[in-house]
Amino acid sequence: MCFRPGAANLNQPIRCPVCGKINRPDATKCIKCGATEAEMAAALETKPAAPDGSNPNAPTAPKKPGGPGAPTAPRT
Repeated sequence: MCFRPGAANLNQPIRCPVCGKINRPDATKCIKCGATEAEMAAALETKPAAPDGSNPNAPTAPKKPGGPGAPTAPRT
């Protein structure tokens, strides 16, 4: 299949680059959105790569939790 990377394990499920659905390794179209191999290959080609080579679609790390505020005087 054209949308599978060259070093992919042929026994592993593949993720549709259009909708993200996991498909069988021998699938010729996505079982959820119906994207064909050509549409999947086009979707992979149109996603821009980040300048530093990182994956722009990867989830980001969670934000650092904020600490407690400064103590205040009791209200009277």
